Amino acid sequence: MLVSVVILAFKHNHSFLKMLQPLKQTNLKIDAVYCIHPSNCHFSETSADVISIPLLDDDYGATLNHLLPKMNASHTLIVDSQASLSKDIAIHQLTQQDTIVTGNHFACLITNHAILHFPFPDKWLLPFQESLLPFYLCTLPSEKKNLVTQSSNWATASNRNKSTTYRSIADWQQLYELEQAQSQTIPVTVLIANYNQGNYLDIAIASCLTGSIVPEAIFVSDDGSTDSSPYRLTNWNHPTVTTSFTDHNQGKVHALNDLLPSVQTPFILELDADDWLDPNAFSVLAETLKTWPTSSPLLYGNLRRWKEERLHQLTYKGIAKGRAVSSSSSLRQYRFPLGPRIYRTASLRCLGGFIQSPYEEGRLYEDVSTIYQLAKIGPLHYEDFTIYNVRDHAQSITQKNHSKWNGFLKQLDH
Repeated sequence: MLVSVVILAFKHNHSFLKMLQPLKQTNLKIDAVYCIHPSNCHFSETSADVISIPLLDDDYGATLNHLLPKMNASHTLIVDSQASLSKDIAIHQLTQQDTIVTGNHFACLITNHAILHFPFPDKWLLPFQESLLPFYLCTLPSEKKNLVTQSSNWATASNRNKSTTYRSIADWQQLYELEQAQSQTIPVTVLIANYNQGNYLDIAIASCLTGSIVPEAIFVSDDGSTDSSPYRLTNWNHPTVTTSFTDHNQGKVHALNDLLPSVQTPFILELDADDWLDPNAFSVLAETLKTWPTSSPLLYGNLRRWKEERLHQLTYKGIAKGRAVSSSSSLRQYRFPLGPRIYRTASLRCLGGFIQSPYEEGRLYEDVSTIYQLAKIGPLHYEDFTIYNVRDHAQSITQKNHSKWNGFLKQLDH
């Protein structure tokens, strides 16, 4: 079988060159080798054997969708430039007649014409550019893919790159449940209140839908956004996703409370529009719910933190470990935000909904006000689990208002 090879170079360097030697050691009959790379990354003379493909609109998925139908070969092997490719890769043994893709988290062999019916996702759905291949695989129908379970005979995460962020992203990618059959649902509704987070909103929504277990419903309220958010939301056509819009910005509490009457599940997960969940989040949550005491109105755990250096370029900052909170004084001393926040729907309704504090017109620390009142209903319950990813970026409301925390605490009991 004659194949083309596409190397995905996600960084502004020539690490893709290290992929050429392993390719030569395989028994593949290669038509041509291409490298998709950032448009401001210039090839050196040592890469003469590779055809340069600058990114279209900084989007690897869109670039592949444009390139693959033009290939001479019938199949293309797509490889992450920082993966380790096995020299024993055996395409003839792995391809199956009815499948269009064979692969794992780091390399995929795809039938080129299949792109017309099953295109790669665009960049607005991916928390990391590097998650393109596993995201694509996990969203394909099971009959269309052949998964390589023995990664040693295919491709694995490279040991060459010692960067903490690279290793963390590589580990995170393997949370994608590639072997999932048809998704099952969990009795949880995800609530998302959005205001001008159009750059991240699709990522938040998509992160709820990539696992083998998904929420029963996702409700998104756009709170008078003036950016691309309304356009992005109108493009969502998924039975689980329900969107609503307001003409002007009223604040997060209003947006969440507008959604609350429509919730029909016993549990609610609150997701900020600029954050996202792990691919297996609801599989983990399904197990965690089993140990949540019925007397507790709120379940929470740990947060995985990422700092955005520039748009969609993230640096791993570590796990913010939660801890048990047993009193109002320990709640005051907690390093907020407390999360992820999973509420009992009945408890929220008992409060009359999410609490709007008079401080700063109720537009800051609304989660703390609500948690503080829930703690009067029953004990807050901590479990050591991590499914929620926090994006620290310059436009974050929390990042902009650190100095107002002490003023908020003074009025909390009033």
